[in-house]
Amino acid sequence: MLLLLVASACAPWRVTLPGEDDTGQADLSRWYADVDGDGYGDPDAPLDASDPPAGYVAQAGDCDDGDAAVHPGALESCDGVDNDCDGLTDPEHADGCTWFYADLDADGYGDSSSSACLCAQNGIFTTTDGNDCDDGAASVHPDAEEICDDAIDQDCDGLAPACRHRGTFGLDHSDIVRITGEAAGDFAGRSVSAAGDVNGDGFDDILVGAWKSSAGGTCSGAVYLVHGPILDDRNLVQADARFLGEEVANFAGYSVSGADDTDGDGFDDILVGAWRNSASGSGAGAAYLLNGPVPSGGDLSLADARLLGEQPGDLAGYAVSRAGDVNGDGFADLLVGAPAEVGGTGTGAAYLVHGPVVGDRHLSLADARIRGETLEDLAGASVSGAGDVDGDGLDDILVGASHHDAAGFSSGAAYLLYGPVEGDRSLSLADARFVGEETGDLAGYAVSGAGDVDGDGHADLLVGAPQANAGSIDSGAAYLISTPLEGDWSLSLASVRLAGEASRDLAGLSVAGAGDVDADGFDDILVGAAGYDLCCSDAGAAYLLYGPVTNSLSLSLSDARFVGVEIYDNAGDGVSGAGDVNADGFADFLVGAVGDDAGGSDAGAAYLILFPSNPGIHRRNPS
Repeated sequence: MLLLLVASACAPWRVTLPGEDDTGQADLSRWYADVDGDGYGDPDAPLDASDPPAGYVAQAGDCDDGDAAVHPGALESCDGVDNDCDGLTDPEHADGCTWFYADLDADGYGDSSSSACLCAQNGIFTTTDGNDCDDGAASVHPDAEEICDDAIDQDCDGLAPACRHRGTFGLDHSDIVRITGEAAGDFAGRSVSAAGDVNGDGFDDILVGAWKSSAGGTCSGAVYLVHGPILDDRNLVQADARFLGEEVANFAGYSVSGADDTDGDGFDDILVGAWRNSASGSGAGAAYLLNGPVPSGGDLSLADARLLGEQPGDLAGYAVSRAGDVNGDGFADLLVGAPAEVGGTGTGAAYLVHGPVVGDRHLSLADARIRGETLEDLAGASVSGAGDVDGDGLDDILVGASHHDAAGFSSGAAYLLYGPVEGDRSLSLADARFVGEETGDLAGYAVSGAGDVDGDGHADLLVGAPQANAGSIDSGAAYLISTPLEGDWSLSLASVRLAGEASRDLAGLSVAGAGDVDADGFDDILVGAAGYDLCCSDAGAAYLLYGPVTNSLSLSLSDARFVGVEIYDNAGDGVSGAGDVNADGFADFLVGAVGDDAGGSDAGAAYLILFPSNPGIHRRNPS
């Protein structure tokens, strides 16, 4: 069949091709000039074409085609330009843009690796805090509470999760190291202290005094140095160094203290009191300085320096303490208390000796002698470095006088003296005096620097009053004093009063700064109550309170309570921070229990509590 196709006279015949309409016209699209190459075109420069010409794009909306940083979806940069072409110009900040961080998990903390400098929140950039360490988990951020033993750093402090001890723990707990006295009757643990790093190995060491030890003669006394790390129970016979009193009945080790670095050789030193030493007269007393690293032992005649009481009966060395650097010469200084000075009258005195010191020095030649105000005050029965209380760059000192009578017979007092301290002076000229609340409180029986508990940049103070009736008869109390302060103050006005739980607990018999146990940036405190009776009579207890501590309370509300487990253990007779014995970034602490019988009847013990607690490490079978 012959098919004839005849063209119309009005329009030539043609075949319709793909992409054309039936009029034979090609399909056209609208394109926009993109001069700045940012992917968005100028809406005022369109072009219709089937394919995009060079320099044209399909997306319009660019409000400045000469600036590639300006287009829809751009981040506003606080430059007075409508960067995102939304018709609004964000006001320029006077100080430029603000860094915002991506907060994908919406916990209020952003990812430091994903940020933009903006003048306002935009999209995922919603927070100015870029300290989130896991922006995919809303439960992980700097203010989160650590969950023990889950291996997750919930609070983004870069440290292993810390298990804050809370509640009551027997000192026989499997995660507490027990260091027992050598022999029956040693009374080890009456005095315990951080020693600093005596051997320079990077681990802090500890001191334990055993004032009734007869290893060098009847009641000559002894002091033991144990090098960190310490992870297992042991007897003090295994100590790294043991120093014995020079003579019978010296009571060496009744007081012990780390001395910091008194000679500037890079090793920390130790200080030992022997208040019945008779080198300068019967009962004049002495304190011994051993410069680190120390030999493995011997008697205290091997000490690098011996600080001798002025006259018979002074009882110098009844209390000893590091003083810090009171005169600002770069060497650590020493404090020695002599509560019976002058010559047994009981006025008492504290002596400040600037480091370095070598050989025998009579305390009449001390750099400062600070006497009690009145007879029988027993000033110097407790002494302590206070840290830099007033922020002048010099360390300050604290002296207790438990039998001072300003608020009634033996109400007691504690005195603060700002460095530098020089010459002969009376405690009546102290920069601040804190007096007990009532007759018989014995305020100042124990004193200690507390560290910076409230985080205000000033060192705080602790004063123990073991016979205060704050809770009930002789329940005792410890007072936390925020500083700086000057003048006379009643301890009723202390920042915080921590009252003993029950009658005759004797809370405040010992007090100490614990360091920053939970690594939260605030220092923590310890209070000993050797008369506490949870399991049995006078088992004793030590209380831990995490800083900041802002309200007066009963010690029953402390964060943690560590209790003796047998009758007459007298746990808490001594308490002290221990430094960081296992070098894990958390401060450790010590609790002495002079009546502990593990090494023999009244051999005594020191308990080392290490943080963070790790239930996977058992140092002995749990009881």
